[in-house]
Amino acid sequence: MMRIKKLLMVCLLLTLCLTDVVFCQKIPAWSLDKLHKNSIYIVARGTRQKLGFIAEKFNLKDKNITHVGIGMMEHDTLVIYNVTNVESDISAFVIEGAKAFTSYSDIYYLGIWEYRTSEKEMEKLSQLLQSYRHKKITFDMDFNEKDNDNLYCSEFSAKVLMALNPKTFQFPLKKVRLNHFYSQSLGRKTLRYYPVDFFQANAEFNKVFEKFF
Repeated sequence: MMRIKKLLMVCLLLTLCLTDVVFCQKIPAWSLDKLHKNSIYIVARGTRQKLGFIAEKFNLKDKNITHVGIGMMEHDTLVIYNVTNVESDISAFVIEGAKAFTSYSDIYYLGIWEYRTSEKEMEKLSQLLQSYRHKKITFDMDFNEKDNDNLYCSEFSAKVLMALNPKTFQFPLKKVRLNHFYSQSLGRKTLRYYPVDFFQANAEFNKVFEKFF
């Protein structure tokens, strides 16, 4: 019974926001000229295999996003910090450039949102993000918002931003009622989670880049 429950939870997680199968496809280059070193970026992609279900059932309002991470400019390069469910003996936390972040055969969307801030706050963000290098992050199979070492993509991003500036960033968990199948199998009637487009509820983030592939 426990094995079945775990399998069902994995299926649900894979359907939400968490990651996609990598296929090293070359994505057309895009300009970073308008990105700034003293800005926090939310970098989001959309892949076709999960689009319909996510947009209809789990996102707040965005119809395109299926995965999200936090970006910042480092040495004139956009570096994206995110959590994936790709199996690793090291950590589910990954640091990658734009090319790796978009290397998916079924990717069709990339969006970037910006929050302008100070050099001091960027230094604090860098310290927060770098601290995850020293942690063994496990992909969160249980949607446990109280465990900071078990995370999924939007949970990681939301928690980092709220730790950075709790006055500016407050992101409530969304609560949805599970259908009969998942409710009976998982032993719960509702699911509490951070939607993959959680940040769009904050007016401080402005969309600065968008591309459909």
